[in-house]
Amino acid sequence: MYGGSNHLLGFSFGANVAVADHPKAKQLSVVQNARQEETEDSCVICLATLGRADSQKLSCSHIFHAECIRELRKFGSSEACPLCRRPLTELRSVQAMMDEAATLLLRKVADGAAHERALASKAKAIVRDILMIDPNHVWAHVSLDCILMDQKSISRAVCAYNAALRCNSNLIHNSTEQHVRQQTECVQSQIFRYLAVALYDMHDMKGALDSMLAAHPIDAEGRSFLGLVMYEQGRLLECMREMRAALCINPSCFVALFFLGITNYDLGDLDGALISSVQH
Repeated sequence: MYGGSNHLLGFSFGANVAVADHPKAKQLSVVQNARQEETEDSCVICLATLGRADSQKLSCSHIFHAECIRELRKFGSSEACPLCRRPLTELRSVQAMMDEAATLLLRKVADGAAHERALASKAKAIVRDILMIDPNHVWAHVSLDCILMDQKSISRAVCAYNAALRCNSNLIHNSTEQHVRQQTECVQSQIFRYLAVALYDMHDMKGALDSMLAAHPIDAEGRSFLGLVMYEQGRLLECMREMRAALCINPSCFVALFFLGITNYDLGDLDGALISSVQH
């Protein structure tokens, strides 16, 4: 029995040696090795040759083009290595990062001053990482603007708002579908409103006016904001016109009623001031 098993083992071993020495097997081995080397020298995402300067090595040791990794994260990857499917934190999608930043900012509002600074700093770091991956991410710019405004870094917030406007303008220009274009135009108007408030805080009244006028359509709050800026400039009659326009849109607009009363008082119309004060 043992001898038979040894005979079979010997036959099997001999057959394996014979197959390995076969010319076709050698050719197959050469092809397999070549393909493996080709895989190692190529990015499996785009299939182009890898270079040392533009490559990125993940923690699982697989290497890809850095730009390919950025594109994966921009457009929502599975957050796993394309080769070994191992989950990796360095492959987190931009959307997942944006969701985390938004959650932190909401927590900042809910928790109050207790953890405000820590949560804002963490959200700010995440947003900056997003902009490293996707410099044209409009809502990342807007989120950074809001954080900077809260931190009283007004001039830096204005720069970030302008960056958001440039990115969103490109989206409007490149959009071919009507509903997408309408959405991006609404976003553009909202960014102009944010920018107007930031410029007002910097005492740039002309810039604040121009930014608010660029926001279409201008709602009751926008009209009352225009009236406020004109009041600051001493243009009382124009302020009254804007406040009345705001009240035509929303008769209960508190800011419009308040400043309409103050403007009437400054112009010597005490009855008008009294009526406005009673209404608000």
